[in-house]
Amino acid sequence: MPKKQAAFAFAGSGQGCSCGRCGRPCKVDPVPGSGARMLKRSAKPKGLCVNCAVHDQLRHLYPANLILARSGPKGLALPHIQRQFFEICRMAGTDARFEEIDWAAIAAHWDLPFPTRLKSTATNPVTEEELAMERMEGEQRRENP
Repeated sequence: MPKKQAAFAFAGSGQGCSCGRCGRPCKVDPVPGSGARMLKRSAKPKGLCVNCAVHDQLRHLYPANLILARSGPKGLALPHIQRQFFEICRMAGTDARFEEIDWAAIAAHWDLPFPTRLKSTATNPVTEEELAMERMEGEQRRENP
């Protein structure tokens, strides 16, 4: 898991902001005393919406990031995949609720760039460049089976 995770802001009563990736309007809605390690709500008016934060977690989650780079986001439409991902979040500690996640929006915004580049870490040996290569190879395989 990355040392500095992107916090998310989502439909709350606090100060408004826009997602730093897709531009979706958000409101700051921190959870007092949160110990979340995945999908932590922002206490400041900046960060990602919950959908972009989910995608950000997925791109840092090895080896799922390689699988998704090759296959694209279509597998995220499967309810059992959604539940399994959220169970990982729940076990790690999360401020998100399952019903807040819009999996269709994640797929629709799949190709938008992130504000920060992916770097390899001890738990994720994959870089942004390697994911881009995997994406290109996956697209070629899907176009020319």
